[in-house]
This record gives sequence, C-alpha cells and structure tokens, in this order.
Amino acid sequence: MPKTGFYCVYGLKDTTALQDSTPASECNQEFGNLELLKENTEPGDYATLEKNFFLLDASQNEMPDEPEDFAFYSNAMSGGDGTFSNNPCLNISFTENHSSIGFTFYFKDDYPLEMDIVWYDIYGIQIASKYFEIDSNVYFARNQVENYAKVKITFTKARPCRYVKLWHIEYGTDLIMGEGGMPLKGASLIEETDRTSDKIAINKLSYKLIDTEDDFNVGNISGLHKVMQKRQKLHAYEVVNGNTLELGTFFLDDVKTTKNVTSISAVDFKGVLDDYTFKNGKVYDGELAGNVIDEIMTVAGIEDYEVDDEVRSLPLYGWLKIQTCRKALREVLFACGAVAESTRRNSMRIFRPGRKIQTAIERTRKFSTSVSYKDYISDVSIKYPEYFLVDEEKQIVKGVYNPGIYTVELSFPAKDMVINTGEIIEQSYNYVQFKVAEQDTEIVIKGKKYSKDDLMITASVPNIEAGKLRKTKSFTCTVLSGKTALERAEEILDYYSLQIGLKIKFLNQGDAPGMWGEIQNNNRAYGNYLAGIEKMTTDLTGGFISTAELRGYYKLVSDFYYTGELIAGEDMGVL
Repeated sequence: MPKTGFYCVYGLKDTTALQDSTPASECNQEFGNLELLKENTEPGDYATLEKNFFLLDASQNEMPDEPEDFAFYSNAMSGGDGTFSNNPCLNISFTENHSSIGFTFYFKDDYPLEMDIVWYDIYGIQIASKYFEIDSNVYFARNQVENYAKVKITFTKARPCRYVKLWHIEYGTDLIMGEGGMPLKGASLIEETDRTSDKIAINKLSYKLIDTEDDFNVGNISGLHKVMQKRQKLHAYEVVNGNTLELGTFFLDDVKTTKNVTSISAVDFKGVLDDYTFKNGKVYDGELAGNVIDEIMTVAGIEDYEVDDEVRSLPLYGWLKIQTCRKALREVLFACGAVAESTRRNSMRIFRPGRKIQTAIERTRKFSTSVSYKDYISDVSIKYPEYFLVDEEKQIVKGVYNPGIYTVELSFPAKDMVINTGEIIEQSYNYVQFKVAEQDTEIVIKGKKYSKDDLMITASVPNIEAGKLRKTKSFTCTVLSGKTALERAEEILDYYSLQIGLKIKFLNQGDAPGMWGEIQNNNRAYGNYLAGIEKMTTDLTGGFISTAELRGYYKLVSDFYYTGELIAGEDMGVL
C-alpha cells in the first residue's frame, strides 16, 4: 500500500482588512504607490547604490528614474550602524474594526532588522503594541489583536546603508494543518456530482485537529479561534508516495472544540453560493446562459470560475425569482444540461458532461464491490413555464407606510410600475424600492404583471422491458423552452437507462466524482463495467481509501442467450 498523508493550508487571515485598508506615509519616496500594498505583485530586481548590495554581473536591471512597481520605498537610508535619523513609518487606517493573528510582511531585496507596531481602536486609543526582530524577507509578525481600526508601523533598524522596501502586507498568515504542521486525528472528504443537473451537490471537507497549544479553546482569550472567520480559504492536498495531489479549494464552514480536539468543516465553491441571495433575476427571452451565470457569480463574490463556450451560448426562457445563488444557478444548469465541478481544482468549472473514460479501477485497487440494479425509469417529465406580459395595469403593492425607504419583494414578475404618491427609487422584475415622505401614507403601486402557463413535456421509452412496469421521474425548471425541455428529458432518460449500480471500496489514485472509468469485474469470467462516479467518501488520513457510488452498464457480456443463439463479445450502452 502506498504511503499517504494529508495536509491543509489554512488562510488564517482577516478576509476584509486588505481592501478596507488605507495606507499613508510621509516617509515614502515620491515614486512609491502605497495602493500597491493591496496587490500581490512583487517589484522588479533593480541595482541601487546601497552598500555592498549588488553584484556586477548584470543580474539586476538599472533602476528607472521613476519606477512604477514599488509600494513603499523609504526616503531615508539607514546609517552605518543600521539606525535611521528619522525612522520610516507607515500608517494604515480602516473604516471598520478588524481582528487578526498578526501581519505578514513582504520585503524586497533585503529586510529591515527591527520594527515596532502599535494598534489603535476606532477612537484612536492605543490598544496594543509590540516590538519585532525581523529575520526574513517574508516575515510574520504574530500578535493577536481584536477590533483595531488603525495601525502604525515604524522601522527602527536595518542593515547598514539600506532602504526599507515593502511591497505587500497580509492581515494574518497561512497555517499548515496535517502533515508537516499541526497534528490531525482524522480527515475525510465527501464529493458528489449529479449528472441529471437536478441539484448542485456540495463537496465537504472535515478533519479533527489535535489542539496541543489550546489555540481553539474558547476559554483562551488569545486563542486562534478569535480570528477564524466563516468562508476563510483552505487549500487541501494529499501526498501519495511523495507526490502531492491537489484536492481542491475549500472555505471554512464550522469549528467546534471538545477538550483538546477541534473539528473543522469546510465546503467548496458551491457551498459558498448558499450564503448569497440572487435578486437580479428577470423574465428571460433568449438571454444567454453565460451572462446570467456571470451575474450569479458576481453576487456570490466568486471570481475563480470558468464556463465552457457550449454552455455560455445556450439561451434561457422563463423567470428567476429571488432565491439563493445556489438555487438560481441550479435552474440555469438544469436548463443547459450542465454541471458545476470544483473537485481537484482551485476553481469552479461549468460544462456539459460526457462519458469519456478517464480512469481504470483494477481488481488490485479494490477492497470490495457490490452490484445492484437501479430503479427502472421508463418516462421522464419536465414541467416548465411560459410567461406572458399582461397589458392591463394591476395592483402590485398596497399598504399604509410611515416616512422611510422600503423594499417589497414580489412573488411574481412585474414591470412598468408607478406609485400614487412618494417616489419609486428602483424597480426590477422581482422587487420595487420606494420612498415615503409623510406619516400614515397609503401607498398604491400599480404595474404590468406577467401571467404564467405551466406546461409539461415527457420523454418515454417506446417499449418497456419485459417484466417491468412504467415509472416516471419528474423534474421542474423555470428557465426552459419547450424545445430545450424535450432535449433535457431525453438526455435524462438516456442516463437512467444505465441501470447498473456499483458501490466499491478502493485505493484512490486521483479518481474523483464526475469521472467515467472501467471497473474490473471481480469475476474474471464476465465482462467489466463502464460507470461514472456519482458520490465518493475518502479517508484522507487512513491510506487515501475511497468508498464510491457509481452508475453505468456492462462493458461486455460473454454469455448472453437470445432466441437460442449465443451472442459473445457484444458491446452495450452508449459511450
């Protein structure tokens, strides 16, 4: 059995401080651009007239007259003893309170040797201070402080005849949990995909951390638990025989501590979609799916995603009501026959799945196999709406309101709304926002409503198998046309024609849900299976062993009798 190990890189950082920060300094060179501190872009290598600084081997470029890639470059050079006549300092202010375990500084060329940091609250009162001895170009200054709104950083010593060159600051640091870092008691990963596009399944990572330093004990007032925030980013990896396998990007969901064991759970990009509400839906009449997906992702704050051109170009017809971003995306993906996957990736990909063989699970990798028949589905029905705008003006909102601004969410789409008094500030197909000036004002908002016809289309097996009864699987989608609905029903019916269900326990070698593979039959006398992995649970600290559920068909039937004839070597199913 291969040697395996799991570790997780946890971004223990204030997720909002970087963009909320406003740096200022009177000690910066004129070409310094402090806004670059928010970017993670290292400046170029330049030769400068600092003592014993660069080799005459042309490895460094000549310093431009006005470089544009430095954030902070002190206007004073240290003296022969490393001290400054006027200590370079940097002030960073915030509009909101922030908490962090410390700061990670990124210095260029050579690092200063000493610095002082002072933290202030929102009223300008000092709440903490600490002296640091710097020993690397990437230096983590650990000092856990809560609810600070301003920071003053003063560099007090450097090597002789050196400038301070700072190009990036992170409000926190990365923690390694697992192999090479904090010890773990166990870890598992649940991954799932739905080839019918009826749901968007969330991948879930969980592990138990042995809290030797009591950092996650709520009773520890300086513990790490105080700076852990929901949706902080984690990068998970499995090491197999010295080779690192990326498991994906996850986001903190929950933390619980019992005695000295902390249970941490995280979700993938799809889980983040549940935290945001999509209000921008409207009545679509051929809008491209790619545009709507982009709107959903923008609302959810997800930038790391890609949409295949085939999906982007598909038209949508219908209405997206106010709902979570995950539910809204489900409607779009179902209409397109697409899936969203983030397994083994640090981003999310949206595409139409196929049945290309990507892996092979040999007998030597399997510990157990069970085979069963899935339910026989003879009919797939999809209900979808058609919307029509009614020209007659109807009442949308009626009530008595006091002065203020109000937003009313609609349970039906509407447009061209007008108000009897007051002012409509904003209106969409899903809501109307209005302003009232007087006390006890009766508000009546009228507009044009959309009416809806619910339609249903069914794809059926012409002739059911002998001994079977007809059984229907039903679905709904709010952004389908009649033509697309029939195509989707036929695709789903074709998938349900794959009746072989497999459950296997095996040694994972990078296999993941969504993959199609050839699964070797335990009985060598019969043919193997071709199947797609639908769900998989993996023990990340116990040998990288997975238990998977698959759906597929026999690749080969070696003994099949039909009307007295022996048929051998017959391929079945659709590739």
